[in-house]
Formats: sequence, structure tokens, C-alpha cells
Amino acid sequence: MKPCVPGILVSLPMPRFILASLLLLVSALPARGQDLARADSLHARGELRAALDLLDSLVVDKGPGPELSWRAARTAVNRGMLIERTDRDGAREAYLRAEAYTRAAIDVDSADARAWEWLGIARGRRTLTEGLRTRATLANGVREASLRALALDSTLSGAHHVLGMWHAEVRRLNTFERLGAGALGADDFGDATWDAAVSHLERATRLAPGALVHGVELARVYLDIDQREAALAELRRVVALEAVEPSDELLRSEAHGLLADLDGGRLPSG
Repeated sequence: MKPCVPGILVSLPMPRFILASLLLLVSALPARGQDLARADSLHARGELRAALDLLDSLVVDKGPGPELSWRAARTAVNRGMLIERTDRDGAREAYLRAEAYTRAAIDVDSADARAWEWLGIARGRRTLTEGLRTRATLANGVREASLRALALDSTLSGAHHVLGMWHAEVRRLNTFERLGAGALGADDFGDATWDAAVSHLERATRLAPGALVHGVELARVYLDIDQREAALAELRRVVALEAVEPSDELLRSEAHGLLADLDGGRLPSG
């Protein structure tokens, strides 16, 4: 039986060692796809340690490729989100790991939009585990990574989410905290607006309507700006969504809690 290789390879004369190398490369491609499919399956089942171990081994063997690094970062971020409340240090370590994956991919290809997207996501999540001084120094990098991602691909919902959260988190700071962050090196805090927070988070939900994380944070911003009915509608939409990511049940629980507070009158009306 003849080897199954592209016709152009078969038709050109070449030394045996070159043909052997090309055959090895072609035969390895399905295996890499199978490995990524297995990592996706482990991730979807919530077996995040096993998924990370597999992705780690692939990064070591194959290098930080574009389809590999963002998957590794996604799994690390989900692990951090699941343990953030009970193990702050462990969550920070998971987010740092996600940053390392994406930075390695960017070092290989600075036009890797998904690597920039997940770098922004990882940095954004890490700010939630840090004090004001570190959060201030991280803020510039969070925004920069997301802007770089959107400059390469404006349809990345995660990058819109992070930019929306950047605007919201800055606006949530009081005047003293904002001044302090500026003194610590945070730039452009004066650019933050509630309108931009809403715009980016609404865009994220339109691009990925099944992502619970976008809807929960959009509802929080609606509450920040006293749009109670919009928050109620968004939360009701979110709790009806199917869980896809391992962190989705946690997000659904948060959405139910916010709904209970709204329906019970414990949150102020708009």
C-alpha cells in the first residue's frame, strides 16, 4: 500500500531521508489533534489537573503552538476560578501559569490573537487575588493585552469581557483608591467609563451568548449603574444557560444569589 501523503510530495523527486521526515511529520498531525481533543474532553469533564498535565507535556514536546497555549491557559484559569475563594495563593499560581503559557506563545508569534486574549484574561483574574499595589501595576498590562487581541481579531469575546471589566473595576474604585493607583503607576484610569464597561460586556455576550461569565459580570455592571430591570433580565437568561466550562456551576450559583437578592429586595432598586 502506498503511503498516504499529499500528491505534491509524491510527485516530486527527493532524497529518501527528506521523504521519511515528511512522512513522519504528516503522520504526527493526527496524533496532535487527538491529544488536543483529549485535553478538551478532560477540561469539559472538570478534570483540570489531568488536562493541565497533558497540556504541559505537549508544550514540552511540541512547543507553545497557537492551538495549545490558549487551551492550557483556559484550563489554568478555570482551575484558579474554582479555588479562588478557598485557596487564594493556589488561584494566583494558576493564573501565573496561564500567563506563562500565553507569553511563551506570543514570544513565538506576536500576532497570535488568542494568546493575547488569554493573557489579558489571566492577568485580569490575577488582579482579583492581589492587593492594590500589585493590582495597579497589573492594570496597564491587562488593558494592553486585550487591546492587542482586539486589534488582531475584534470578535474575541474574552478580550471584550476583560476590557469591560477593566472599565468597571476602575470605576468601582473610590477617588482615594484611584489616586493611589495612579501614584503606583496605573495609567489611563481617567479613561474608564461605565458606558465603555457596558458596551464591551454587551458585545461579549453577543459574541458568546452561551458564556455564563459574560452575563454575570454584565448583570453586575447593570446593578452598578442602577439598571435593575436589565440586571434581572440578564440574570434570568444566565441561569437558564447550559453549563459548558468547569467554572460555570459556580457562576450559576452567583447568578442565583444575585437574583435572590434582587427578588427579595435586598439590593437597592434603580
